[in-house]
Amino acid sequence: MIQTDYLHSVFYSTTFQNKIDNAVRIMFSFDKENSFEAIAFTGISGAAFAFPLAYLLSKSLICIRKANSSTHCNLSIEGHIDCTSYIIVDDFISTGATIQLITTSIEQEFHNFYAYPIGNCPKLGAVFLYDEPKLDYVMKLTNNKFPIYKV
Repeated sequence: MIQTDYLHSVFYSTTFQNKIDNAVRIMFSFDKENSFEAIAFTGISGAAFAFPLAYLLSKSLICIRKANSSTHCNLSIEGHIDCTSYIIVDDFISTGATIQLITTSIEQEFHNFYAYPIGNCPKLGAVFLYDEPKLDYVMKLTNNKFPIYKV
């Protein structure tokens, strides 16, 4: 028996394998036209897809830790923060808060680490969602500021 609240795409192995394979095809194609260096994520839902995708696509990772998360790490952000461009991988978008957390964290860390103005930080290339049921809603929510792909 598999017990899960919302990570069905992760815990059911056939579904997970199919979604990872599909994500690799879509991201590989995207990368040809819009090169990116890293995959950013937060939480278990992002990590579940980010790690295998980074390996299969030969990309670096950027891990954003959620505030007040219980962890042995003292850093709020880990990974390839000096990249020029990145994508975000997550399950779905509800309010846009996760996207805001990731982009703001990367901008702030880059600014703090390199003392560059906020505008000179790595650029978000796209967001890839693996369980998004309402893509039209998400496009309106984000005002089409970046491409969103369902994988």
